[in-house]
Amino acid sequence: MSGEVEVIVEDGQTPCEPVASHTSLDMGFSHFNPLQSRFVLERLHTRDVNILSAWPTSTGKTVVAELTMEVALSKGKKAIYACPLKSLAEEKIRRFKGLFPERRLEIFTGDYREVENRTQKAALAEIAVVTTELLDSASRRVELSEALIGNAGVVIVDEAHILATERGPAVESALVKITKINPDIRLVLLSATVGNTKEIARWLCELNGKDTVILESSWRPVKIEWHLKKDSNSASRSYFAWRNRAIVSAAQKIAELVFQDEEAQILVFVWTKMEGILLARELESMDIPCLFHNASLELKERLDFEEKFEKREIEEIVTLKSPRREK
Repeated sequence: MSGEVEVIVEDGQTPCEPVASHTSLDMGFSHFNPLQSRFVLERLHTRDVNILSAWPTSTGKTVVAELTMEVALSKGKKAIYACPLKSLAEEKIRRFKGLFPERRLEIFTGDYREVENRTQKAALAEIAVVTTELLDSASRRVELSEALIGNAGVVIVDEAHILATERGPAVESALVKITKINPDIRLVLLSATVGNTKEIARWLCELNGKDTVILESSWRPVKIEWHLKKDSNSASRSYFAWRNRAIVSAAQKIAELVFQDEEAQILVFVWTKMEGILLARELESMDIPCLFHNASLELKERLDFEEKFEKREIEEIVTLKSPRREK
């Protein structure tokens, strides 16, 4: 029997609820934002439903995951958190260790190849953070899948728009197998850019028979400003000439923003590592200090960059992150 699809649209007008009224977790802030407040007032973390959160970037979708994890753990069930990047998995482990200090956490990615102990670790873990490829691999191995999935109360897929990429079939296959192994498991998908929400929600209903709630909103805590610059005669240039000009243009715009506000912190996303290197060099030539955050850095160095940026110990610095695919 397939469940029903429910859509909850929040316009950002819900009053901010005190965190302490809804959870014992130390979230790091005192009140939920309007979207999160609507979520807890609807009691979606405690209801036995699937969730597809399609809130915009930076609106707190991770809270949806954390509160559903808390409920699963309180019932003696595991919580599985799947994400596409190793760096993101490592970031989430740090966050969850602070939120759930008494719980046993394990991380499973392609870099952690203790195969002999993996099944044992999966069995003992209360919270398992995995890459999506590892989740797919685990779902196809009988002993590992039973240890990891058999007693899980919720599986969360972060950056769920991965379903629309070449890596999507592995995620689809994993969710199909997971719900066959454990039909009672809740499915929680998080994405700021997924488009066909109702189609995905109906699919989730079919997988485990539960109702699925879609969370939608256009509200953002920070207003987005678009600064677009047309590149004239780009068709007549080679790729390298176009790239170099685009980097210079981007650096000039960043410099303009930095010099307008001496306390500004700017996060720049680039497509490739080489573009990041070139942009960092261009900014440094303009006397703008810059950190190049990328997956090739040692974990300790990446975490140090992120901590300094988060605590605003780094002023007037542009941090570059490359969204290039990691496995």
